[in-house]
Amino acid sequence: MSIGPFSRALPLLLGAGIAFTTLACNKDSSISGDDGDGGSDGSDGGDGGDGGDGGDGGGGGTDNVGDSIEDAKGLTWEGPTIEYEDSINPAGDRDFYALDLEEGQVVWLLALGYLLDGDQEPDTVMRVYDPSGNQIAENDDMPFRLGDTDSGIPIEAAVAGTYYVEVLEWGDWAGDTPNGGPTYEYTLVAWDAGDVEADPEPFNNSIAEVDAYTATEGNYVYVADPVYNLGLAESYNLMIDASLDTDSDVDVYPYGLTESDVGPGEEGYWTDLYYTFSAWPTAYGASDARWTMTDADGNVLAQTSDPEHSTDMGPFYGYAFRAYGADFGLFVHMEENSDYYLFIDSPSGEEGVGTHYWGIIGGYYTTTIPWENGDQDFDNLTLAPTLTATEYSSGGGYYAGAGGNLDALEDFDSYKLSGSSVGGLNGKYLSIIVDAESYGSLLDAKLTVLGNDRTTVLYETSTNSYNSGDDPHMVDLLLGDESNVYIVIEADGRSSTHEQANFYVASISVQDESNL
Repeated sequence: MSIGPFSRALPLLLGAGIAFTTLACNKDSSISGDDGDGGSDGSDGGDGGDGGDGGDGGGGGTDNVGDSIEDAKGLTWEGPTIEYEDSINPAGDRDFYALDLEEGQVVWLLALGYLLDGDQEPDTVMRVYDPSGNQIAENDDMPFRLGDTDSGIPIEAAVAGTYYVEVLEWGDWAGDTPNGGPTYEYTLVAWDAGDVEADPEPFNNSIAEVDAYTATEGNYVYVADPVYNLGLAESYNLMIDASLDTDSDVDVYPYGLTESDVGPGEEGYWTDLYYTFSAWPTAYGASDARWTMTDADGNVLAQTSDPEHSTDMGPFYGYAFRAYGADFGLFVHMEENSDYYLFIDSPSGEEGVGTHYWGIIGGYYTTTIPWENGDQDFDNLTLAPTLTATEYSSGGGYYAGAGGNLDALEDFDSYKLSGSSVGGLNGKYLSIIVDAESYGSLLDAKLTVLGNDRTTVLYETSTNSYNSGDDPHMVDLLLGDESNVYIVIEADGRSSTHEQANFYVASISVQDESNL
């Protein structure tokens, strides 16, 4: 399925005194498909030697995989990795697999199509069920599109027993027209990843301990993403793969932008970047896991007890512009040659089986959503900077974005949206989504929209109806004959006075038609 214009992850080159580009990983050899048994229409399945093109299309007309939990295809461990090839055939086909797991066993489950042959047939979706048949996880596309339209789910078995994996096609899952056929081949991979946990206890329970540990060459506290570990990609995104071992365990991970060796304006130049630190959806373990980002002095810059990454706000906001995802765990505006530390703990003291968590990191250039350039806190709103609006490729409207901090000395940030830059405002629908607490910010934000006279209040809010309600969202404000409108973001409250802790991102769209 498609993604928004700016939901693009960048390669991660992060370091805190070490060179992560030389990170040692247990990279397996590339997946290679077995000879195909033939398509379900009886056609030749191919030789399979190129990594999956010769998938088992269903045994020449006989589907070898069950269509429900009751008749699920049993898979047997014969090493750390299980691979099974099949296809979504005919359209609407759903395949179920059964996998026996021990209590506490950690397994990556992947339904791969795109990564094996480069097309999107099928666009897989995967669900996982516990031994009682209860659904415990679901994934459409891997976060930050690590495998394009392929799906992936890590699980830790809460109890010993038989777990069930369902693979289906996106159109079927989304309630759209189901797709399928002999060419809709995929490979289901189950990878026992218990030996890749990168949690060097007791050496990462504080900043001092983890700095001392990583100062020794060869010591790392990360694991590369599963796509890389399985030999399906040449580059990788750093990930977190660990658990809370005791009721007082605190896991600390160091991050920082290393000095770039290229100059301003050149590709790869890192003056500052956005980085997001999120839990893999439906797979972050303890329900009260707390993620906290600090600077090198231990000052809290961002914090959340809901670290899961989400991208879909469509059912709520239609096609209103979203800069990045709907929710992140933590969103940090990193500066070059500065060190940052991620703390993960459980306030209630949960430990052991059930606390395994997986983290994923995404990076974005500041050109995606420009960070405020200097102080936007102007007593005279006539000095508010004008937003740069971009027309949707499909027409019908424009979008813009901005981000910044409200430190203790700032009352508000202000931006001007010029009607001339969006083809006029009269009769158009204005939507503004401010993300702060949903990104881990310590800012309690308020949004106000003023008319051209910079006095008339067209709309104001400090809440929303989508998630926690903490961040201000405004959707489909029908505008009149205004030549300009002014967007004001201010603080209803702050939990910290640190200059980096009170941040926000604003997504602005002006559209010809209503979103709702």
